[in-house]
Amino acid sequence: GITAMRTVIHLPTKATRWVVGASDREKQLTEELRHAEDSGQPHGRIRQLKTALQGAQIAAALGPRLSSLPYVPVEVQLLRVGADLDLVAYPAELFSGLSARLSVAVPDRTVLSVCPANGYLGYIPTADAFRGGGYEVDTCIVDCGAGESLVAGVIDHFYTHRTT
Repeated sequence: GITAMRTVIHLPTKATRWVVGASDREKQLTEELRHAEDSGQPHGRIRQLKTALQGAQIAAALGPRLSSLPYVPVEVQLLRVGADLDLVAYPAELFSGLSARLSVAVPDRTVLSVCPANGYLGYIPTADAFRGGGYEVDTCIVDCGAGESLVAGVIDHFYTHRTT
């Protein structure tokens, strides 16, 4: 049979410190892109710079909007299929390290993450990804560590307090 469950987990929005330098990154990347195009650098490098610039522009626009939101409600759904398969659906693009963490935490079942499903909240990076920066970190709306909190909430709600 199939059993369906859902929960809502509140994740903190990205703190101002993550978007504060976005305007400076935007200016720097604009210059780097102009130089790359003028000097005939390879298409791949130009595409990387365009993506990074787009991320910085989005981050700069996100700052004022995120400051008014204390958290992001994330609805997560679980479909338990048969004796050993769980599909966990998130309305975001979860970094693979987060999905792997969930699979390791529930060794007695096959747990597959379905992303994005039932909406779209953007990327949910790992804390390690935040340290590295980049487009996904610039454009996400959740704070560093929110992905790990999301997985911990899923484990707590669906697995620690099992209702099957």
